[in-house]
Amino acid sequence: MIDTLEKASVIPGIKYFGPARIISDQEEHGYYRILINRNDEDHESFNTLAYAALPNTSKLNRGDTVLVAGEKMHNFYIIGILHSQCSQQNIATSLETQDGAKALISGQPDEEKLQFFSQDGELIFEYNSRTRKSHITVPSGDLDVRTAKGDINFTSTQGILFSAENPIEMQSSRGIKMTVPDKNTETVSFVQIQSQHIDLESSKFGVSAQKGMLQIEETEYEGLVLDVAMYSVKCVMKRFESVSDTVIENIKNVYRKVKGLTQLQTGRMRTIVESTYQLKSNKTILKAEDDFKIKGEKIYLG
Repeated sequence: MIDTLEKASVIPGIKYFGPARIISDQEEHGYYRILINRNDEDHESFNTLAYAALPNTSKLNRGDTVLVAGEKMHNFYIIGILHSQCSQQNIATSLETQDGAKALISGQPDEEKLQFFSQDGELIFEYNSRTRKSHITVPSGDLDVRTAKGDINFTSTQGILFSAENPIEMQSSRGIKMTVPDKNTETVSFVQIQSQHIDLESSKFGVSAQKGMLQIEETEYEGLVLDVAMYSVKCVMKRFESVSDTVIENIKNVYRKVKGLTQLQTGRMRTIVESTYQLKSNKTILKAEDDFKIKGEKIYLG
């Protein structure tokens, strides 16, 4: 056996320098069992232990072809990787802290996953190389993001979604503003919330709901056109006052009941009735400062 090693030497002072195959998983203290296979009839194959003199990031697997060097039968060192089986099996490389937190790279080469686990084994972060998606997970407890002297910016070329089973709250000591610019018209739609008032500005504004309730102590509306289409309207007011240049009404029937006084003050008054004009009261007084005319084909008095 020693004679075999001496004949395989290619470097002065080293009995063997050449390829070997890993035939077992890592044993204690960084040793692997390797198989040195001679292809000629004069030298027989044999297996022995070899120490992996490689960086900690290098992962050896059963079936890998490695480069070994050694002087004695049980004094071999793995100094390189000639062929790795990682392309044919799952990759699993991990780093672990003293308290048990772990970073793991696993999966196929075309779909690797970078994962971070807490000391309790809970998945905190995951990145998928194929889908290019990153997930931050907090299985238990809260997630707190803070900056002492700076801003926090969320930027995305696609979209940002906030989803929660409980209400989503936004608080600010100065105000909250949401802005959407229009690149075509160079206009901006925004909603701004401050401690004493809320501002909303947009070229179009729409509200749709099955039921709604609006409670405002004082309301002012200013605009050019107001169109209202409703099936039924009921207004209960202490006082109603309207000021207008022209009022035009087109109504099928009007029923009005006034408990107290109805008074109309106008410069002129014209009443046009197509069919019958009927006036009924307990007592009627008609008074004219000048002329009082009654005209008809027949006039009945009494």
